[in-house]
Amino acid sequence: MAQIPNQESLKKMFRYNKSTGTFVRRGHGWGEGFLIRGYPAINVGKNIHFKHQLIFVYVTGSLPKRITHINLNRLDNRWVNLKEFTPKKKMKREDITQKMVKKLFSYNRETGDLIRKTNASRQNKGSIAGSLRLDGRLYTSVGGMSHLNHQIIFLMVTGRRVKEIDHIDHNPSNNSWANLREVTHEQNQRNRRIGKNNTSGHIGVYRDKRNGKWNSQIMVNTKCINLGSFNDKSDAIAARAEANIKYGFHANHGAEK
Repeated sequence: MAQIPNQESLKKMFRYNKSTGTFVRRGHGWGEGFLIRGYPAINVGKNIHFKHQLIFVYVTGSLPKRITHINLNRLDNRWVNLKEFTPKKKMKREDITQKMVKKLFSYNRETGDLIRKTNASRQNKGSIAGSLRLDGRLYTSVGGMSHLNHQIIFLMVTGRRVKEIDHIDHNPSNNSWANLREVTHEQNQRNRRIGKNNTSGHIGVYRDKRNGKWNSQIMVNTKCINLGSFNDKSDAIAARAEANIKYGFHANHGAEK
């Protein structure tokens, strides 16, 4: 549609009753116009304009990008029913606060459960919040975004967001407070469960098929350190255990889930 006349011109041409929503041409005692997509419209000169847009310029002197009818009735142009539409600002992860999550959830430190304080789309008040991912971690929606439960919990308890949280017992769905600790990426790598493909039963220990000896090694800061080659498996295990202590690996490192 063409550019709308300014406020001064509209007030010379029309009368507007804020209480009833009637917008009529001066000298006419009746309403005029037609509907376009359910909105009342009117000719102004050679151009067609929606009445609610003309009314907004008539009253305020400016035209917003979008106007909403509060009661959803497009025919109701009373001033109390017209409002400039402001889209909600999309929430970012950093906008989620400790105060916000404490309003939404309570937390059982012993079981690790997040309990809903309000109804959600698929979960009711009082239910345990969270869905299980393929990797075993629990996630919950807050502010229209998915958040890992252990990250929500850490924010609830400490008021801080942290990049990495370690599940000490290697069970990613066990969010009891005693099982969570803030770590650096390096520290997190030093408390990993044993790999599925491990054949020795001990992380960092494997048998050399060429000579039948047991080799022991450890990965520190992406560097593989050879700890020796042994005739007895127990010696290779002991060498790795000693290196774990030396390089600050967690006591649970290499344990099964």
